[in-house]
Amino acid sequence: MKIVIGTSTPFHLVHLARELAEFGYEVNVIGYMPKWKMKNYNLGKASYTCIFWNIFPLSLLALQRIFPKIQRWTTFSIMPIVDYLISKKMTKCDVFIGLSGVSMNSLKVAKVKYNAITICDRGAAHVLKQNDLIKNSKSNKLPTNYITRELNSYEEADYIIIPSFFSLNTFLEQGLSKKKIFVNNYGVNLDRFYSKDSISIKSNKINALFVGSWSYQKGVDIINKVIEVDPDFHVTHIGINNGQSIIDSRNFKSIGHVPNHELVNHYNNYDVLLLPSRQDGFGMVILEALSCGLSVIASTNTGAPDIKSVIANKNSVLIMESIDEIGLVNALKEFRLNKSFTSGLTVRDKENFTWQAYGTRYVNFIKGIVNGS
Repeated sequence: MKIVIGTSTPFHLVHLARELAEFGYEVNVIGYMPKWKMKNYNLGKASYTCIFWNIFPLSLLALQRIFPKIQRWTTFSIMPIVDYLISKKMTKCDVFIGLSGVSMNSLKVAKVKYNAITICDRGAAHVLKQNDLIKNSKSNKLPTNYITRELNSYEEADYIIIPSFFSLNTFLEQGLSKKKIFVNNYGVNLDRFYSKDSISIKSNKINALFVGSWSYQKGVDIINKVIEVDPDFHVTHIGINNGQSIIDSRNFKSIGHVPNHELVNHYNNYDVLLLPSRQDGFGMVILEALSCGLSVIASTNTGAPDIKSVIANKNSVLIMESIDEIGLVNALKEFRLNKSFTSGLTVRDKENFTWQAYGTRYVNFIKGIVNGS
């Protein structure tokens, strides 16, 4: 079976390509990540077609972490161009998997030209729900043309794959058929995240960590409000600033972007990971933190309920009752009441969230739709 994957940068799809190729499929990834940067990713037996030089000037801007506003504008501008180039570079395939937002015309070409089964791979909530959840933030507001592309891709694709039951519910709310949607939690390279001994909170002081873009979508304004009223609440941010104001407080610091393979050195210095996101398809940082022995406080809209439902130590994940400062304050109160946590993931927990497990679930899904079951 031949499978083509259309994307912009690798995201989770580079892991998918490698795992599908391990199952014996002929897999080709088409994307705009330059080939010399793709060497940092393990594609295994999958091949890669680069369209970087076709959009070289815009690609350089899109990769600039230090200018998030430019990066955001450029990323949205690139999508239709990438979609067009993917459709032109596409080879004969039985299945085409297109990254949501990027793929629209390419989904149609795969279906019409090659009679391929088409899959839209969406890593977040339904775009209308996403936009509704972040509409109060000007810096995060989604462009109208992007929303239109998303809606058209949902319509065009035969199937939609999403990473959490939170995402699933947002699609069902918009009237899409459950038969068209498959939920597959992402994997994480947990080998690089090791567990420390169980922690013990001996005072009210909490050293919390937030990993991700500092944005309204991630709920960082909620963190700001709680820092203002809780003198024993200390937060460190790792990641870029995506347009949301940073509080001026001795209880807060931001250390900028840190490569994923170096995060273990930071996780092991904190008590708890925060992820109060308004919208987050599946927070892979949750699994990274749990694997390092941290507890996690997260909103319902992050994939945290999916993780909590299957791991052995469910007390390690505290779900906020509401996505606001009250929800975070109550979660912190619960965290403090439990003076000792047996954190970390069991071997079985980790097996559920490897990229191999993710790939296996994807393969079983593809086999099912190809065989008509």
